[in-house]
Order: sequence, then structure tokens, then C-alpha cells
Amino acid sequence: MHRGAKEGVTGGVFTYGAIDTTNCDSKSTFVALTSATYWQFRVTQFKLGTYTQTRNYDVISDTGTSLIAGPQAITDQLAKAAGAKYNNREGVYEMPCSTNPGTLDITIGGAVYSIQKINLVLDSGDGKNCYFGVFPFEMGGFGPTWILGDPFVRQFCNIYDFGGQRIGFAASLQPNN
Repeated sequence: MHRGAKEGVTGGVFTYGAIDTTNCDSKSTFVALTSATYWQFRVTQFKLGTYTQTRNYDVISDTGTSLIAGPQAITDQLAKAAGAKYNNREGVYEMPCSTNPGTLDITIGGAVYSIQKINLVLDSGDGKNCYFGVFPFEMGGFGPTWILGDPFVRQFCNIYDFGGQRIGFAASLQPNN
């Protein structure tokens, strides 16, 4: 299941030594790591609505990060395209839950991974006000430029190939709820 904090709902699943075909599509795409530290790899494009940012970025995929994090100059543009506004006091982008921003499309190794609204527009708890699943974060020149947190991880299974020094992604087969 994709969402926690519900009675009787299990969280994510770790599978060691195999690919979990119960929860993950059997079709996966792998990319080479740019650094084995933190399983870092390359993204070449972020797109949402009419906004597109094409450039090589070092990123990591991280289950410990609740949102997608990136440079504020770009996250501001993604939020604007999504219809979200930055709340400086809270450090998040906010939007009405009824907003339909379209998909956030991330290009990795030539494959496009589209994050759907269910994983991108996150209810703040009142059913009316939501958070955009992206927040500004500056690494200070060291390490990855972006962190693909839970909105990405809920949508795509991450496959870690230690021997091949690569990471793969497959669509989650779990319902997006």
C-alpha cells in the first residue's frame, strides 16, 4: 500500500535477492550510478505542464525523504506550473486539493517516469488544503542536486543492483490510494 497511518494497512516491502513481481511490474529500466555513495544516478529532465527543465542532475532516490527535493529556482517553477504557492513560514508549497496539476514527468536514462496526482498532491488533513509533493532544498555544492523522495518511491519500485553498480525502476502494481 502507498499510504501509511491507516488502521490495518501495511507499509512498504523490501525484497532481497530478487525482483518483487507481486508488487512491481516485471518491466524495469536500469541506469548506471554516477556515484555509489547514496545510490546516485542522473536525471536529464523534469517536466510539469508547460514547464520543462532539461539539464543533467545528480539525484538519489530516498525512502527517508517525504517529498521530492530540489533547487528552489526549479521547484518554484514546478510549483507555479502545478498551481501551488510557497509558504515561507512552513517551507512547503500549498494548493487546493481540487487542483489537478497533471503529472510530474522525470526522465532517467531516456525513460520517462510520470508521478500521478495521487502521489503529488498531498492532503494536509482537512481535505481542502494540500501540499505539493516537491520542496526546495539546496545541497550546497556537494552530493546530489535532487532527492526523489516518497512521491517517486510510492509510484516506482526501486531495484538496487549492487554487483552491476546500477539502479532500476519498475512501475508499482499497488493501487495508488
